[in-house]
Amino acid sequence: MIGKVLLLFIFVVGISGCDKEEVIPTYTVSLYNNGELIEVIENIEENTLIELPELEEEGMLFVGYTSEDYIYYDEYTVTRDITLYASFEIVTDVFEYTEFEQEPNKVGITGYTGNATHLKIPQMINGKLVTSIMGYAFEESNLVEVIIPVDAYVNSFAFYNSIELKEVSFYGNYLLTVLDMISDLAYDDIMAEYTETCIIIEGSVEEGTWKFSDGCPILEIVSINDSIWIDGIEYFYYNAIVDSNYFQLSAHMTFGNFAFKGATSLEVVQIPEATSFFFADSFEGCISLRNFIVGEESEFFAVLEGVLYNKNLTRLIYYPPGKEGTSYTLLDSLQTINMYAFMNNMFLETIIISESFNIEFVVQGLSNLKEIVVDENNEHYYTIDGVLFNDAELVKYPAAKSGDSYTVPEGILSIGPYSFAYNKYLEMTDLGNELTNIGMGAFHGAEMLSELNIPSSVMYIRMYALTNSSIDTIIVNRSLLIDGSITFLTVSFGPVDEEDFKIYVSNDSIDEYLTSIFWKNYSDDIYPITEYSSE
Repeated sequence: MIGKVLLLFIFVVGISGCDKEEVIPTYTVSLYNNGELIEVIENIEENTLIELPELEEEGMLFVGYTSEDYIYYDEYTVTRDITLYASFEIVTDVFEYTEFEQEPNKVGITGYTGNATHLKIPQMINGKLVTSIMGYAFEESNLVEVIIPVDAYVNSFAFYNSIELKEVSFYGNYLLTVLDMISDLAYDDIMAEYTETCIIIEGSVEEGTWKFSDGCPILEIVSINDSIWIDGIEYFYYNAIVDSNYFQLSAHMTFGNFAFKGATSLEVVQIPEATSFFFADSFEGCISLRNFIVGEESEFFAVLEGVLYNKNLTRLIYYPPGKEGTSYTLLDSLQTINMYAFMNNMFLETIIISESFNIEFVVQGLSNLKEIVVDENNEHYYTIDGVLFNDAELVKYPAAKSGDSYTVPEGILSIGPYSFAYNKYLEMTDLGNELTNIGMGAFHGAEMLSELNIPSSVMYIRMYALTNSSIDTIIVNRSLLIDGSITFLTVSFGPVDEEDFKIYVSNDSIDEYLTSIFWKNYSDDIYPITEYSSE
């Protein structure tokens, strides 16, 4: 009996233990600035990510919150009770900058010597507007995030090889003013909309120049152009200094060529509202880039699933290299594709072309592409075993298509620009005996091809056909005596390995090749075809 009671007691205690809720520890985070307690955040569960307030002090750069020599910027994962101390740097101590002789109210950032890894570049330094991030200013920096004033132009190589940089964004209102032409109709609309702020404070209409009070989108009228009459109606334009926050200017650039070259960890980039130009090579080598952020207010760009287009989706501008996904369907609305839209992309294996797609498909990159799929009802394009054709032109041979050899089908007269570019596996190509044209950059970056046997039917080899390829032997069969002309070379083959590069041409036309306008540049590499040996 005693044993049964004991067992019952143990059972009841066990049940009560199971019902007892697990105690989750909570912690407190205390924030200080200059010895003053600014905030206490209590009862935070373990491993909770909290947002930290960003602080501002005039003339100072907010670095973040420090604890035991570690800096937290805008967030912290709570694991214990902790006290964090706001850290600032004096702007003029940590930023190196240059003043522009012709524009004394502007400066360009040339370097940063502080400790911030999440860096918000100031809009003003010593009362002067920051309008440029100069070349190599942040070369090989340890920045993780950079926040740039919207007025600043990011020059070429500004963040060259900043391999830890993950995010680029912009902030603030546009402080720069620009000279623009405004029609009299647009001027009247602005005057009607801003009746309380567009008040003339200096000059007059009669004098031909005048200035407006603060808050008017037009700051100053510099001059008035001569009027023209159309159907009895007078039209004219004002030359005006205007507020960039109101006027979307069609020639505004933010990123220079190669601005972020080599920033291999860069994932997200914001494009400022007024930016209208975009160059793919600004992000050369940014293999992790997966998304662009564009505000709805932008009149120039739109982003669809991370891909950058123009506003009305008629131009594919840039497909981020780090965007995951092996398949992509080209939009029916497209009217053009940027040649460099797919540079550095390592994920895409399949491009899908719909029934109505009929625009030019000339692109670089797509080094992992294995096939192109075309809707069977498309009247412009067709594919054979994943290779894209348009009538009698081979448009694109997928760079990662399996197989070490390929024979161009009968009836194909041209291989298009960059058609075999970046090919990984081909060791041999048979170009047939009907081909007449080899397009620009056709074998650019081909990795395994060592020899190219060009049939006598080929009349033209376009520029840079072999740039940075593994091809070191060219056999040109076209003969002046037999075919009536030699094969015409446009400009050059592009950069090749000059030490091993050899060109074999028809014996009866070797003099013509040696003296032809562009072939003669390879005179030291040209040999009679009888000296060629395939071994």
